[in-house]
Amino acid sequence: MAHITIIMKNIEEILGTENLERIDCPFCSSAGAERCRTIADIVKCGGCGIIYLRSRLNQSSQFDLYQKYAEGKSHMSPPSGKEKMASSPLRRDGFLYELLEFVQPNGKLLDVGCGWGAFLDNARGRGFEVMGLEVTRNTIDFAKNNLGLDVSDNAITDIDCRPGTLQAITMIHSLEHLPAPSRRLPNPTNFSARAACYAG
Repeated sequence: MAHITIIMKNIEEILGTENLERIDCPFCSSAGAERCRTIADIVKCGGCGIIYLRSRLNQSSQFDLYQKYAEGKSHMSPPSGKEKMASSPLRRDGFLYELLEFVQPNGKLLDVGCGWGAFLDNARGRGFEVMGLEVTRNTIDFAKNNLGLDVSDNAITDIDCRPGTLQAITMIHSLEHLPAPSRRLPNPTNFSARAACYAG
């Protein structure tokens, strides 16, 4: 137990205690949990059994961090030219091919956590009408100004999901970034999408 205390003390020193918060289970809200990893404060919920990071950056610090998420040499940084745009692995051809096995591209696709819009651009090229949600400002600006995409920093709960509005919803490497998934994500059965693809 002493080594865990030392690790947590080091995390607090690096990040600053004023930037951290300790949370209950983000899915079932249970406060009961037991530590299951020796790195950071990773615990197993006593209520639902999910494993989660209990001590983490608070929301304002997370937001500040995500504004630097796509800078410099980060793989999420917007590309410098058309050739890099066209060859980016973030276009996720494999995932799009998989999606097209289930739906015809003749409706609206919503991508949550769309970054600079690589996947959206690819899906648009296949016939989808696309829109995206993102928190990182420079990637939103790139998607809108360079690719002409409909991308905003709205919350998913603010999106119009009435019957007939969405054909597909994608979340590619985004779910793990939501601070409170059970409160942020609407129940999929309430969505009108004919294919809702949540990918962690």
